[in-house]
Amino acid sequence: MFNSGWRKATTKNEMMGISASVPKIAGHEAYYENLQDELQEMEAFLATRLANMSEKLYEKLRQEHKAFNLPSISSSNFDDIHDFSFASHLSFTFSNFENEPHRDPDSSTYSFGLWLPIDERSGKLIQNNLEVKGGNFMFPDDNFGLNFEGFDGVVEMVWKADELKHHTEKSTSQSHHSRLGISCEIPSTSVQTIVRLQNGFYEDNQEAFHRDIQKIISDCAIWKDKEEAKKALKRQKIV
Repeated sequence: MFNSGWRKATTKNEMMGISASVPKIAGHEAYYENLQDELQEMEAFLATRLANMSEKLYEKLRQEHKAFNLPSISSSNFDDIHDFSFASHLSFTFSNFENEPHRDPDSSTYSFGLWLPIDERSGKLIQNNLEVKGGNFMFPDDNFGLNFEGFDGVVEMVWKADELKHHTEKSTSQSHHSRLGISCEIPSTSVQTIVRLQNGFYEDNQEAFHRDIQKIISDCAIWKDKEEAKKALKRQKIV
């Protein structure tokens, strides 16, 4: 499972931050920043899809997001909030991902899910003859689910991830075909952090920070310096 957008972190003094792996980004900072810039268009597309499914629910979630002053999925910094946003965090899976039945206690509202048949090499949609077997999305306690067998299209759904037990079944693929699964939500821990901010909880902590794009790029430079120092020390030991 991969993540994008903002949520509460476990790092000391970090209030909220963008989900990112510094070791993977280091050395590719410009490419990462370009991806971040493109993310706004993708987030706007997801907002449009949810609105087309249910204008009433989309507006409800958008107003909740706006009331909390939460950053958007594609926000480069904490205060960069888009008016169309309805969520602050996004998770996505592919490559025959599967998991056990579970609830998501960190999801404070509804989760919006989207499944797309793709070619992993290019990310392009597979329009015919998807070579993926299984991978159904099920609600075992309710005897309900999405059976993807023989279906090559795009599927959209909204559910209460904190209340309904759900999971993705095992799938197999004999090619580069895959089913990309995306879910968007407002993590409850993020809401709790916002409430703390509004109540002045972090005012006396001079080291408190948000992990925005600038912080991530800065951390990449620090990480690369440490790696170079490790290599230099290793060379000294060899000599």
